[in-house]
Amino acid sequence: MEDGAAAFAMAEELVTREGRAFVHPFEGPNVTLATATVGLELPDSLAPPLTLPYSFGVCRDRIDELVIVEDDDLRRAMALIFHSLKLAVEPACAAAVAALTGPLRSVLAGKRVGLIFCGSNIDLATFSAHVRSVLQ
Repeated sequence: MEDGAAAFAMAEELVTREGRAFVHPFEGPNVTLATATVGLELPDSLAPPLTLPYSFGVCRDRIDELVIVEDDDLRRAMALIFHSLKLAVEPACAAAVAALTGPLRSVLAGKRVGLIFCGSNIDLATFSAHVRSVLQ
């Protein structure tokens, strides 16, 4: 699938054509509340194809602060996670580590911090290229 919007369009067509049920991956009270059990609704991706009212509202009401990390920070975090935990993760999964080792480092120093690692939707070649680019 070329992009998320095309995947959603294909899913809608399957629902119509085959009478299937569609469970949205990030919108609606049931999905949001279920996701919230692992972190009070942390946004699960850095680039969903669109925002929708319910999940956007939950994020707007619950997120206190956003920080920005650069692409190379994400790649370094991917390398750190692999080196420390032997997990090959996608850049979105590495975002929290990039933030903790970057802009949030001094703010959270000495505090207890928990992370949820979610996102290994990456193939070996892409993972290797990301990590190799910051290790050279």
